[in-house]
Amino acid sequence: SLQVLLDHEGDSNSNGNTSLHDNWISIRPADKYAFTINTGDMAEVWSNGRYKAPLHRVLSNETKERYSTPFFYNPSYASMVEPLTISSENQNESGPNTEAEPQYSGVLWGYFRA
Repeated sequence: SLQVLLDHEGDSNSNGNTSLHDNWISIRPADKYAFTINTGDMAEVWSNGRYKAPLHRVLSNETKERYSTPFFYNPSYASMVEPLTISSENQNESGPNTEAEPQYSGVLWGYFRA
């Protein structure tokens, strides 16, 4: 899953991620037209840990209105989600080797979602 956020009119405190030490840090977009993108738990499993699923929250701003339009598109409850294998010719040298031993076991989406 993906969460895509657009910084609206400089409201750069609308999203936060946890640090390694369980402290909330503010995400500041590069400019006013930049997107902040969070991946979800299943993307972390599919990518075998290449893309992390950060814990995130929304902070309200007392002086500005905030509009949100969530849309969720999930696999069927019977779907098994497990790390995908990428052939060595399609490997990115800067990322982890997805042909290596899987870091995650398969997850039945319906069980995970419950």
